Amino acid sequence: MKLSSAFIAVAAAVVTVFFATACSKIYDYVKQHPGAEVKSCRVKSVNIGIDTVFIYYNAAGDPTDMIRNLQNSGWQGDRHFRYDENHRLKDYYWANEGVNYRLIWHRYSYPNKTTVIDSSFTYIEDGSGPNPPIKNLHSVSVDSLDAEGRIVKITYPDMPLSVEYFTYNTKGNLDLPNAHYDNKLSIYRTNRVWMFLMNNYSASNLLSRSGLTLAISNYNVAGLPLDFAATFNNTDILFVTLNGKLQVNYDCN
Repeated sequence: MKLSSAFIAVAAAVVTVFFATACSKIYDYVKQHPGAEVKSCRVKSVNIGIDTVFIYYNAAGDPTDMIRNLQNSGWQGDRHFRYDENHRLKDYYWANEGVNYRLIWHRYSYPNKTTVIDSSFTYIEDGSGPNPPIKNLHSVSVDSLDAEGRIVKITYPDMPLSVEYFTYNTKGNLDLPNAHYDNKLSIYRTNRVWMFLMNNYSASNLLSRSGLTLAISNYNVAGLPLDFAATFNNTDILFVTLNGKLQVNYDCN
């Protein structure tokens, strides 16, 4: 059966409306549920020019490894994520394949539901064991979470003691000086690990704040950003430093 061009046009319009409506519902849900993830749209890879960082996940849908295709001087180790028996992030460390050296290794512990202790170890010559060597302990910080699981306070107990506070506005975005956001779904909301490690539980993507402007020119059907460009380098998106334009691929493209 041959379909008329008019029928095809109508069908295409219906599909467009369907995806637009679905996208709007996802975004509204995320705004109303600050800790919610959109795991149906996982980040598969991030492209920077001819280079690519591939992201791998476990059966629960949480990231296990970020592997860069070209190991250039700007990349100080592939990222690795390990979890405890309760599916909570236990270890986050930097290490390249076949090398036991660990530039940074974070060990997380959970004394209660609203507290995370972040013990940071650095410059580990042999990180092949299950635990980071205590002699390489660099610092300890304490993350305090709200009822939604967002970091709202970080305490640094080292002398002198210091504290940082974080608040979110009525739109569900992190309060930052002179900050402006888009009205689309934040890339970090695709997984709780991204939100936690980037300390950004915003519903939307940051476009500008004091001293920084980001540009996003395309979004996918779920309303997630497909590219980022910054006014200057040394801006990280998912641990990848922007060098010109950065492109993102999802499994819901």
